[in-house]
Amino acid sequence: MDNRRQSLLSQMKKDAIKLDWDVAFQGKANGNRHLFRVNKIIRYLVTKEGGDPFIAQSGGWIHDVSLAWGSDYDQKHVEKYTKKFLKSYKNLQTNEFKKILECATLHENGGKSSNIEARIVHDADILDKSGLLGVIRHIWKMTNLLENKILVNEKDFLKLNRHLSKRRSQLYTKTGIKLAGILNKQSEMFFSKNKYSLKLMNAISTKASLGLTSDRIAKSLLKDKKSILFNKLKSQLSCEYLKKTTSNI
Repeated sequence: MDNRRQSLLSQMKKDAIKLDWDVAFQGKANGNRHLFRVNKIIRYLVTKEGGDPFIAQSGGWIHDVSLAWGSDYDQKHVEKYTKKFLKSYKNLQTNEFKKILECATLHENGGKSSNIEARIVHDADILDKSGLLGVIRHIWKMTNLLENKILVNEKDFLKLNRHLSKRRSQLYTKTGIKLAGILNKQSEMFFSKNKYSLKLMNAISTKASLGLTSDRIAKSLLKDKKSILFNKLKSQLSCEYLKKTTSNI
């Protein structure tokens, strides 16, 4: 990667993290490591699927910037505010601008794209929202944004499972699909242990309501080394599962 691109990537990373921590969700998610993990996954997927590392990594860092101005579910909203963000980088070439923008607009709602980098960013984002970490992240989101209450009952549990099940069917790359298969064995284990999982869902939701980020909640669960979740969750937080599965993909 040349100096121009390296400088741009470094600045976009810095600016995107600031928006993600200080502005998005009214600062409630300050300190979360989602963008960092997504970029680790992106670097791995690029080695397997191809694509331009600069476009893919830039897309990974900036894919959530529209959250600083509200939701990222409306594709027009995402496009408008991602354009606003990217226009401040004067050294960004037109074709780079368009491809990085598509990484952001595709990541949440999906849609077909000839841009491999956009497909990679989309899959990396979903992979970080899969497995046990995905369960914790969505409990946090339901508690603080979607339901705006502590999750306590079977109805909440079913709604959580329904959303995460939908995400599993939205991957594009062969590598992403295989990785998701590994991660989702963990979430399937969670949803199969109904009584235990309901209690855990409530405990996670309670912590989320008290202002803990999903990362801090996940790390708090790692204190119980006897838990069936311990090794799987630890591997996902560090992205170690990528190394362990390299020989199988």
